Amino acid sequence: MEQDSSIENPGDFTTPENPAGPADTEENLDNGNTNNWDSVNSSESNTTSEFNSETEEPFSSETEGTSSATESSSSEETIFQSSASEAPTNTFGWAKGNAPVPTRGCGKTWNRVKSGSYEFQWSQGTRTIRIDIPDNYDNNHPYRLVFGMHCMGGWAGGVREEGYYGLKPLDVNKTTIFVAPEGNGNWAPWGAGDYILFDELLADLQSNLCIDSSRVFSTGFSYGSMYSNMLSRSRQDVLRGVVLYETADVNIDATEDSGKPIAWMGVHGMSDTQCYPDMGRSARNLALKNASAPGKDATKEVAQESNGEQHICYNYKDVDERFPVRWCTDNKGHWWDHKDPGQSVSWVPKESWDFITQF
Repeated sequence: MEQDSSIENPGDFTTPENPAGPADTEENLDNGNTNNWDSVNSSESNTTSEFNSETEEPFSSETEGTSSATESSSSEETIFQSSASEAPTNTFGWAKGNAPVPTRGCGKTWNRVKSGSYEFQWSQGTRTIRIDIPDNYDNNHPYRLVFGMHCMGGWAGGVREEGYYGLKPLDVNKTTIFVAPEGNGNWAPWGAGDYILFDELLADLQSNLCIDSSRVFSTGFSYGSMYSNMLSRSRQDVLRGVVLYETADVNIDATEDSGKPIAWMGVHGMSDTQCYPDMGRSARNLALKNASAPGKDATKEVAQESNGEQHICYNYKDVDERFPVRWCTDNKGHWWDHKDPGQSVSWVPKESWDFITQF
């Protein structure tokens, strides 16, 4: 398990505003299967069920490759599909269940490693990228894209070895491409220049792989979650949501908040003495402010938090349903793979995967 060794306290990238998809459909990327994640905005209970099953999947042996193409740092041109039945319900954001939005990489052949690592040439040098593409990859089918950002003292290889925070083993339908970029090599692995890295890497992936541009997510633990959290403030046009493990509203070179909403999930141990709970709540509250439903102030809604070892996931009710905010807590410390009493399997991956796949 990755863990930060220590924590210190304290380019614009846009695409056209996303039109909302049809609000009355439940289709998703899982080959037309309906989404059965139904706990968001539930009036019956905000305590999620215990994760009682484990999916195991061996990891492929790592191979090395080198990217021979360097893409421009300009934003990826997104191909939007719209019709009268898919008219926007607001000026920003996709409706749940929207049709996939393919990027210009669809139809192209990916000539780099499909499961392993390669060297990515970008405007400020070279960075190692870990990647896992489904073994049955179809370049005419748009895939969900999930980034995994590593912590201080960690590395991208560790994120991959742990299944991208346990998410990859849950992708039994092979709907998702997973990517973990290496940090900058400094004591603080993510900084101001890494926002440019994200922009250029995303543009490169969307130009060469068939990605659903309306379902791009970023995850991370500790310093990696702080990086993903800052991306959630300025890259809402290209990120559908973030899932953050032990995050804090400090450390990363701050980007100006665009004020746009984003789907946001946080997992936090109430006994964390490095990223204190109030630091996570502060990050969450900005997401709540931006995602509040019309006429509502979700920051005033009081979440149920765990005061014991059994975790609780609270799904905010006063937010726009297109931008859910979820807050999961227990009394654990500064690590990402929390477990409920008597359980050998972490509840965190399943709760996170349910959040990501609801769209």
